[in-house]
Amino acid sequence: MNNPRGDYGPSNFDARQSMTGTTVYQLPFGHGKQFGANWNRVTDGVVGGWQLSGNLQINTGYPLTPHTSAVCKNNCSQLQDYFAHLNQYAPMKIVGRGKNAAGVFKWFGTDPSAAPCNSRGTAPSASNPACAYGRTNTDFGNAKIGTLRGPGFENFDLSLSKGFRTFKEQSLKIRGDAFNAFNIASYGTPNMYVGGNDNSFGQISGTSSAPRKIQLSMVYSF
Repeated sequence: MNNPRGDYGPSNFDARQSMTGTTVYQLPFGHGKQFGANWNRVTDGVVGGWQLSGNLQINTGYPLTPHTSAVCKNNCSQLQDYFAHLNQYAPMKIVGRGKNAAGVFKWFGTDPSAAPCNSRGTAPSASNPACAYGRTNTDFGNAKIGTLRGPGFENFDLSLSKGFRTFKEQSLKIRGDAFNAFNIASYGTPNMYVGGNDNSFGQISGTSSAPRKIQLSMVYSF
């Protein structure tokens, strides 16, 4: 490899902004609380003493590296298979990010610079005057690692729980958990491969988050 700096760039887990947190809140209802201090035992047992807790994870997108299949002129055996860097001709301009007329989600939008030059060694031309990236006809293109960024991620988990005393030191705890409580669909990683007649570069076909799941549980301690 003649360009060691071509592999110098942000790590694949480099999220520029990230926030995680946990919160626990005792609901103010029941004996000894702000509301319901004089409730009878049955009402307090049903409504009082509940605890709400939550976890959150939010981060911006991770680095992405456009790539193509290798030419293998000098640096690898024809029996090997690895990804080669592209050539980068100009910064990519992102306009109109979202679903196109065909219902396909294009992460890099609709600007001409987001459509790569698919022919090897073909720089921007009259047929594609503004492509930011293109396939190289050498072993190693000049595009560096992590020049683009993928979608961010959001997840919120919530739980509601309450403990009951049953007999002497024995107790019963009931709990409801909602994972991805708001059912947020965080986009998956866009296709970063450029090659031949494959025009799916930048398309997103899935999510990186699971759908909302609700779990109910009971724990008896004795």
